[in-house]
Amino acid sequence: MSNRPPRKAIPIRIKRLIIERQSGVCKCGCNRLVSHLPKTNTHFDHEPALILRDVNESGTDYLPPQHDPDYIDARCPDSHRAKTHGTGATTAGTDIGKRKKERKRSRPAKFKRRWPRRNMAPNRKPRRRSKWKRKVSGEIVRR
Repeated sequence: MSNRPPRKAIPIRIKRLIIERQSGVCKCGCNRLVSHLPKTNTHFDHEPALILRDVNESGTDYLPPQHDPDYIDARCPDSHRAKTHGTGATTAGTDIGKRKKERKRSRPAKFKRRWPRRNMAPNRKPRRRSKWKRKVSGEIVRR
């Protein structure tokens, strides 16, 4: 993954476009106000996450580009943390969970150890452990 383009800071004009598109409200629906100004506790979230995007042919940016305002959302810190890392019970459906799943798919398959089979003659039946058998009536007789 080292051949991926570096992450760049989102310019203020892009942040303003995102805030205007969302009418100054968090994307998660909590109705908290978000702002493009620094130190206002607003997180900008890429959707899909940059780690899940493909790289363009020249290797300089992602597809879609990382500063495309249509693929960035302004979120409050709580919803951004939940979307990225999960709520604590599971990471399924989060950015981290999706990244882990993609990494597992790209790895070569692991060798699975198989237990050796018992070598038995092909025509031989397994030997019984006892010379005695119990009938349905409860009587014990010799086989």
